[in-house]
Amino acid sequence: MRCIRERFSAVSGRGTSFEILKDDVRKQLAVHHLQNTRLTIGQISLMLGFPAQSALSRACRQWFELTSSDIRGGNQQICKHWIYTVADFVDAREDRLLANGIDV
Repeated sequence: MRCIRERFSAVSGRGTSFEILKDDVRKQLAVHHLQNTRLTIGQISLMLGFPAQSALSRACRQWFELTSSDIRGGNQQICKHWIYTVADFVDAREDRLLANGIDV
């Protein structure tokens, strides 16, 4: 991860852009693995670079206003929330990238 960050910073000239992209990828992977795999939440947490299961749960609450267990459950209310979040997520990501000088 460190090597990628250094290369990305050298290309973009901004260290924060890497953090934005890393969070975007973590969001997508978290939802995918929580809804589509049998990995435990602890395994997913470690795979995504979180120090503990509780850190992934906090991140999910921050990103989606849902816990990792809620996302794993995949009930209809969560699916509606995720569909809405994806549209906002794509628009917001493009805005953040443009604001940081990265063409999309």
